[in-house]
Amino acid sequence: MNDGDPYLDQRRDTVYCWFNPESGDTLYRTDGAETDLFFHSVGEAERFLKQEAAQYTGKDYTRMCLYEIQVQRVEYAANVLMDQSEIDDFQ
Repeated sequence: MNDGDPYLDQRRDTVYCWFNPESGDTLYRTDGAETDLFFHSVGEAERFLKQEAAQYTGKDYTRMCLYEIQVQRVEYAANVLMDQSEIDDFQ
């Protein structure tokens, strides 16, 4: 719910993710403690897929599909927390 905040509806991004619709598997990268499912460009996603396929030659990546996802902010966590705890001014 945007509660009249005009900036919530204006911030949109596109991200990409590798997904196998048959198995429900996703391809994600891990870097230390971080795991990232999304890529910021098609080229970045393609490079990652090629690196994974070269590194893990026993895996079959041919059924993976690259999906474009339109990300739109819906609400701020602070608003949810205020509503949940009925606090007027969450800080």
